[in-house]
Amino acid sequence: MAEDLVKRMKYRGIDQDGNTRIEKSADSALEYVNPDAIQAAITNVETELDNVCNTIVTNGLSEAGLKSDLTEGVYINGHNMYPNVEEIIGIAGSISSEIKGIMNTYPDKAKTVHNKIQSDFNQAAEQEAWAEEGVVKVEPTELG
Repeated sequence: MAEDLVKRMKYRGIDQDGNTRIEKSADSALEYVNPDAIQAAITNVETELDNVCNTIVTNGLSEAGLKSDLTEGVYINGHNMYPNVEEIIGIAGSISSEIKGIMNTYPDKAKTVHNKIQSDFNQAAEQEAWAEEGVVKVEPTELG
């Protein structure tokens, strides 16, 4: 994702003789919004969510005295309970998928916010370089 982010810039203000009058680096938006860190956190939450849903299903089966291996069918008092177990598993999976779907919109939103902040920081640094007395040219350099 980092390759899609607006880069932090440094601006060098140069006078008419080619001398550097000022160098101004933009602040880093990553100090405020870090999309890669947000994606990593979401991945961790998704793993934990999967673990919780699996635990709910496993504990539910265990509590009912059922095995998690349903290949032989699930019978309680002579009734096949597999459809009920399937429903519980489906509900847990559905909840997990819905939460993941919502969370997976966050990295793109974070990227948009980061890029806006970094663009503003870059613009402010460039304006400061231009504002220095005697500057006739400003050269940008990517800081990463």
